[in-house]
Amino acid sequence: MTNPRFRPRASCEPSTNFGTARLVTWKSPAGMTESALDQLGTAKLQHAHAQQVRAALAADGATISSYANENGIDITRLGRILRGDVIMRIEDVVNAERNLKLRERRAVAGAAPSQR
Repeated sequence: MTNPRFRPRASCEPSTNFGTARLVTWKSPAGMTESALDQLGTAKLQHAHAQQVRAALAADGATISSYANENGIDITRLGRILRGDVIMRIEDVVNAERNLKLRERRAVAGAAPSQR
């Protein structure tokens, strides 16, 4: 596997809480370049997405492994995405939106679906 441009989990403390904990401490944006600000924003979005995926799997009584196997997703890559070791792709988001019905779950929970 190639090295990613950045590791999203490196933007929060403790990095082991990426994608799992509700509250993490994010790096301060003060003095960041525009590129670094984009990476911080990307990390925050991926963190929220990983939390949604984990919550949906827990609600369904499914494991990351079973979800990956049932949907033809590489388990190693999925684990790295959820941990923030690699950057997720738009295809990863769309796959989870479709297979885990994330939009519907957010609507039921009262949160407006993200259109970004």
